[in-house]
Amino acid sequence: MTQVLIIDDSSFTLRTQTELIQEIGLIPLSAKGGEEGIRTFEQHLPEIVLCDIMMPDVSGYEVMEVIKEIKEDVFLYFVSGEMTPEIEEKAKLLGARGVIEKPLNKEVLRTIVQEYDMCEARR
Repeated sequence: MTQVLIIDDSSFTLRTQTELIQEIGLIPLSAKGGEEGIRTFEQHLPEIVLCDIMMPDVSGYEVMEVIKEIKEDVFLYFVSGEMTPEIEEKAKLLGARGVIEKPLNKEVLRTIVQEYDMCEARR
């Protein structure tokens, strides 16, 4: 079963996204902040990562750089409260699949899972 790692510094966001992931039948993993997110990624190697960008300890961009060293083809979406062309451009340059504006909903989450499944089917 597909594991989805949520990395965010907000307990509320972690809780609500965890519930959404469970509701669509996936296994949620959550990490409060970038450092914990990196450790959780190393331990579990989840298929999908949803990562906040602006976190006080380690930014989402830094998280992406570190976990790409662990797994080059990581399937990561940034989840942000702010959406600008600069954020989207930087996310793409780092190798993220894209940027999703908060709050996340089931429809968007299902689309991400479908995209992941299509990528895996091509391998």
